[in-house]
Amino acid sequence: MKKLVSLMALMAVFGVFFTHKTPALEAVSDNIEDKTVQLGGEPFGIRMFSDGVLVIEVEDALYGSDTPSPAFKAGIKANDIIKSANGEALYSNEQFTDIIVNSNNTSLELEIIRNGKIINISLIPEYDSKGIPRAGLWIKDSAAGIGTVTYYDTESQTFGALGHGICESKTGTLIPLSYGEIAKATINSVSKSENGNVGSLNGYFDGEAIGKAYNNTDNGIFGHLSCITQNESIEIADKEEVKIGDAQIYCTVNGNIKDCYDIKIKRLSDTMVIEITDPQLLEITGGIVQGMSGSPIVQNGKLIGAVTHVLVNNVKYGYGIYIEDMIAES
Repeated sequence: MKKLVSLMALMAVFGVFFTHKTPALEAVSDNIEDKTVQLGGEPFGIRMFSDGVLVIEVEDALYGSDTPSPAFKAGIKANDIIKSANGEALYSNEQFTDIIVNSNNTSLELEIIRNGKIINISLIPEYDSKGIPRAGLWIKDSAAGIGTVTYYDTESQTFGALGHGICESKTGTLIPLSYGEIAKATINSVSKSENGNVGSLNGYFDGEAIGKAYNNTDNGIFGHLSCITQNESIEIADKEEVKIGDAQIYCTVNGNIKDCYDIKIKRLSDTMVIEITDPQLLEITGGIVQGMSGSPIVQNGKLIGAVTHVLVNNVKYGYGIYIEDMIAES
């Protein structure tokens, strides 16, 4: 069954032109010379299931009360990842809510990841003014949206997509991933980008699974393929081969068939600065839109990277990650 989605299209955005700087990655240890993959460019839908629940906000006080909330008193902070409660691994908001409601004023022993370190915190839920046990937390457990596949590696039966991680929109924290279901998607409309207002690819999951994602990282989403893909093969370029000048991106802006569009690489550093120059793509999208994250960038017949970000105040411009860095992360 086709599921219509008014979901977040996956794309990171920046508000100030040329101010972003990505930390340099260590050199890729694996030799990618002569490595080939299958070229992406198709849209995909992802439903993420979290490994723990992410704390979005800690309330100072419970509703209807002036006393500090249990979470505030316990020292829980925004961006904490609550992995377990009383030894029970957490996967959903509903699960954690049930544990709180059934706590009967007893202490909950929480295992929390904070800044990459495991800490243990005791939390005692309290009754609010309506007699309901509360912790005083806003939490998030999953996400869904549409992005673009960058490449398929049939040798290892893996794929890479997006070129950046999926983050909680308010905190910017990577959503902890247990696994994600990856499905093919169809684009049925485009909301055009304008300077100051980033548009999006809009569509639906068409039900055909292509695999599962197991890693949500700063350099992309990676996972295992569950089907055989028959896309064209392409060589991977290392960073030294990438040059300022003409290049192309592959993306899908209608249906599920990708097309090739012209861009220019404007600057090279830890990332690529790119400009959309193709008149047809500019007419359709206005520039870079949400959902184009992961669109493969090709230069001189080789895969060199993927689109990752759009500049909010000049939407024809954006950033790209080097494919070498995506392969290293995968």
